[in-house]
Amino acid sequence: MAVEPAAEEPQGTPYPQDRFVLLLIILVLLVALFGIAQRLPGPEAEGPQFSEDILQSDMAMKIAYASERWQEILPPSQRRQMEILRDRQHLSAIDSYEQVVRDDPSLQNLRRLLIVEYPRKRAAVIAKLAARGKNLQAEVAMWKAIYVSKKPLSPQESARYSTRIRRLDLGWYQSLALADLYARAGSAKEASAERDLAVASAVRAMTLLAVLLAVLGSLGFFGIFVITWYVSAERMRRIPDRVPPDNQGLVAGYFLEAFIVYLGIVIGTQVLAGLALLSVKNPLSPRTMVFATAGVYTLGGILSAIYLAYRLRAAGWSWKSVGLTSRNPLLDVGWGIMGYAAALPLLLVASYLSRVLTRFIPTPSNPVVPIFLQANTLLERLVILGLTVIVAAFFEELFFRGVLFHSFQAKWGPRLGLVLSAAVFASVHPLPLGFLPIFVLGYVLATLLYRRGSLLPCMVTHGLNNCVAFLVLSILVGSP
Repeated sequence: MAVEPAAEEPQGTPYPQDRFVLLLIILVLLVALFGIAQRLPGPEAEGPQFSEDILQSDMAMKIAYASERWQEILPPSQRRQMEILRDRQHLSAIDSYEQVVRDDPSLQNLRRLLIVEYPRKRAAVIAKLAARGKNLQAEVAMWKAIYVSKKPLSPQESARYSTRIRRLDLGWYQSLALADLYARAGSAKEASAERDLAVASAVRAMTLLAVLLAVLGSLGFFGIFVITWYVSAERMRRIPDRVPPDNQGLVAGYFLEAFIVYLGIVIGTQVLAGLALLSVKNPLSPRTMVFATAGVYTLGGILSAIYLAYRLRAAGWSWKSVGLTSRNPLLDVGWGIMGYAAALPLLLVASYLSRVLTRFIPTPSNPVVPIFLQANTLLERLVILGLTVIVAAFFEELFFRGVLFHSFQAKWGPRLGLVLSAAVFASVHPLPLGFLPIFVLGYVLATLLYRRGSLLPCMVTHGLNNCVAFLVLSILVGSP
């Protein structure tokens, strides 16, 4: 979008109203384009697929297997209750995966349902797998030999099928499939070892998740006190404007221009990268997807920051105008931690309401999540961690809060600026399920900027939120 440098217009000159209206129209179109892009199929990649239903099913299965270990340490009078928990969680996982397969009968979903399903229904799942193509004949024959046929497996068949299962990238379910294979082949020792591996992995995952939830729960209770204190004592104490009041019209216009350029660059780089990746015939390796995603997002942020620097310099402003400074970094980091604590109970309520209101409406996952699930090495996971916790937190706070919120605040005041900037922030995330909790998070982040006049606490809160999501995914989808 071509604009004239701000320095060419006298300070205090009102920003043209018709141009500002045009910018708002462009902003709405770009946000709508984001929503459409969320539902477009991406490039085919190796590795597991993802949905929240799958994540819930995986957690139910791990609870079922972890309960076997928990049952051993309970007194005999309480073991029956643990058996009931195990059976209920197993049934829940089966029901969830059956629904997942109805919605998305991908190979990985069919394989996982086959492994967790009861024996009497496995033949039907194998038939669905066979219908996916002739290139799966060898795999279908393997599953029939393990789950349907009563013919004993020879040692050679057991070794061949074991190799094939290990190549299917089943994650935690690999141990379950191998345990069934060895049991079918009469190798009780190997079957027991694989089952023990699955149980130990499930116990470790559920223990770590329980610890994380306990920490978050304590932080959430502290957040309730933070909210109470802020609402009752601080309210909306105004931070002095970092540009003269007679330039507020220019701030609103120039910053909105910069934000639209940011959205345009992000969309443009992602579309070009997507077209390039779609032209590749073979499925992309997990490493390619991880580094391509991180590189494209980082490039879009850098290009947008270069344009913002040019716009600020042309207008005679500094980075302080967008809050990229801190008078007391340690105090701002503390505010960021308190901001995350305050956001936790609000996010919990918003997530619950969102699930109730949108439970029958499909919602795409965050595009980073499938990439995370495809990351197999420590380096790839660290790249995703850096992308979400550092790169995304920095650039999104710079533009959604530092630029967009300041634009809306200058035009309509802080209260409407908080609401509108949070609404735009939520609208470019997976809809509709993600809108309400992301709106709440965006509102808290903008409030931090308004209260402190610095983006540092916003980046800390944003980074903590993404880091916790990363830890939850690492715990739940980790391989044995």
